[in-house]
Amino acid sequence: MRAGKNEVLQVRQTKYSGCFLIVLLFNILINIEWSLPAWILLILHFVIDLSIWWFIAALALWIVFIVLCTLFIGAAAKCGSEPTPYRENKNPYSAGKYGSSIKKNGSAEKSDEQADN
Repeated sequence: MRAGKNEVLQVRQTKYSGCFLIVLLFNILINIEWSLPAWILLILHFVIDLSIWWFIAALALWIVFIVLCTLFIGAAAKCGSEPTPYRENKNPYSAGKYGSSIKKNGSAEKSDEQADN
């Protein structure tokens, strides 16, 4: 789609910031080694007939930890995305309000305070 001479090409803007499930699956893949105690408990279930509930509890605890970390990171990312509100410049040394101002022709003009010194 091309814009004509006097037309402005509109860019579609979305508020899509990522799907939680995709991010969660990615975090599970990254932190797969943290599930090693659960897999050891599963091996112990078959070797020494340890209860399977230990494996299920360890795996559930690992998944809950990953979900909480993902929620925390998502909340922290949203906090940093808020734009800061406009604040008035109160700097007394700003060139626009105080001090020397530059004329249109490029020469500098001193204020009354600086001329007395």
